[in-house]
Amino acid sequence: MDAFLLSLMLCLLVESASETPRLAWALRQRYNHSLGVTLGVMLGLGANAAVAAVAGKMIAGMLTSEARDLFFAFALGAAGLGLMFRARRVDRLAGWKLGAFLTSALGFFILGFGESASFLIAGIAAARADPWMAAVGGGAGTMIACLVLPHIVETQTRLSMTWVKASRIGAAIMLMLAAFFVAMGALRLL
Repeated sequence: MDAFLLSLMLCLLVESASETPRLAWALRQRYNHSLGVTLGVMLGLGANAAVAAVAGKMIAGMLTSEARDLFFAFALGAAGLGLMFRARRVDRLAGWKLGAFLTSALGFFILGFGESASFLIAGIAAARADPWMAAVGGGAGTMIACLVLPHIVETQTRLSMTWVKASRIGAAIMLMLAAFFVAMGALRLL
């Protein structure tokens, strides 16, 4: 259960400060708030979380417990460092003519690779040896960030851009501090 909660909270934190919710909002606007967009986003993010959990399970079998914790610390640090860089422009998938469901599902599945949330899910799956709970929690966290947050904070206003910048910096600092303590614990220096 700790893998579920950890991945839920970390993925929600990372994704709420990333560009992914803006893409979900843009697709919902493009397809007139179609249910197909919501279902496609859920499928794409869920499949991406499952792939990351399988990768974490495979990695866990090759590492000692201390190395798994270091891998998790590296995932935390990489996620924090990634948030320190300026947010890139969102590709709104304007050239994709596959319909609301397929554009959303394939877009979020493909664009999810290389994102911090996937790396965090793999790190949690490796460190906690509970890949399916990490996948469910991480998938739920990314879905909440992509489907609920755009309704709370509309990203086109100046206030929300200030909020996004502040949340990115705050999340980055928290993740890098957590990475430091996890790494020090794995190295038995704390």
